[in-house]
Amino acid sequence: MNENSNDGEGQHRPRSPRRKVLTRYLAGQKLSDYQVEKVIRAFADGVLAADFASTEKQKRIGQISSKTIFRIYDLLRHRLLKLNIFPDPANYFEYWENDETGSLTFPFSQTARLIQDMTNRLQGASQDTIIAHAAEIIFRAENRDLPSGVFFTHIQQAIKVTGPINKPPQNIDVWGEYASIMVYERNIRSLRQKMSVNPDFHRMMISNYHRMIEDRLRTIRRMMRARGSQSRFRMIDGGKVD
Repeated sequence: MNENSNDGEGQHRPRSPRRKVLTRYLAGQKLSDYQVEKVIRAFADGVLAADFASTEKQKRIGQISSKTIFRIYDLLRHRLLKLNIFPDPANYFEYWENDETGSLTFPFSQTARLIQDMTNRLQGASQDTIIAHAAEIIFRAENRDLPSGVFFTHIQQAIKVTGPINKPPQNIDVWGEYASIMVYERNIRSLRQKMSVNPDFHRMMISNYHRMIEDRLRTIRRMMRARGSQSRFRMIDGGKVD
């Protein structure tokens, strides 16, 4: 009898190890980066979690549960508030209370009504949750001109620097450098809107901001390399990546 004739018969072949899903957005989760990015994109576009969850349920794309979608939205709000991308509502209210005109007009403003509606809707929610929702409302009211694509990229960069949103944030000092870039980019968008007033001056200012952004990016890359990161950081300018 040929000993090699039955090679492998009756024997269990070892299973190939299950491939881990590597994601930079959520640690220890089964969702891929592609799936999480779909939720982040919806958040950046201003789509309500309930509306996006309903769409996901109808399309059955990616099989993201409603509970997971709401959780990612909540984690994003808290991370963006922690990184000062979203403003602290306490500082915002203090500003309006100390401003004589603002104290009279704020209670009747659209932002105040949205915050009140949200507070009523989230009755029973924790204080931290309500604060995070209020911070999002204020941010969106103050950044109406921010393209959703730019906001999406800022969220991506924030997570790239500070780590998965379901873990404590890392590299807060590095993020401080990137936060300055966001301010410069906002100023560039504002200057471009006023370009017709004084084109030469505005072009000079925009060019200066570009140089300042590149200086910050070099600092960030240097800091991240010193910590063993190979992440690349690029300039986001009016929704376009240069």
